[in-house]
Amino acid sequence: MTYNKFMFIYAILTGIFGFGFVFVPGQILLIYGVEPNLYLRFISQLFGAVLVSLALLAWLTRNLNNNDARRAIVLALFIGESLGLILAFIGQINGILNELGWFIVMVYLLMTLGLAYFQFSKPNS
Repeated sequence: MTYNKFMFIYAILTGIFGFGFVFVPGQILLIYGVEPNLYLRFISQLFGAVLVSLALLAWLTRNLNNNDARRAIVLALFIGESLGLILAFIGQINGILNELGWFIVMVYLLMTLGLAYFQFSKPNS
């Protein structure tokens, strides 16, 4: 897979989750078995705003040719996705989310693996 294709997929997935959390946070929380309250909806909207910014970063840099800039972006995203994977897994095994929470864990895992591929084994693609 090329950097361009991966960043396209990353931007689309992150954007879908981001806009969902920004515009319908209560419904998204309910899907995962979390009872939304005013505070959780607000924090979810802030989380969504961050996801939208990451989606835009991926989208706007998908055709970037500067390898140093690409590696810096990929490293930052890799660290963030790795932390998200750890936190999502811990939350899931502690029963914070329903069974659909495993979907979140899998998305974080796939994004982390994709970013690891570009960070550690495909520096010039």
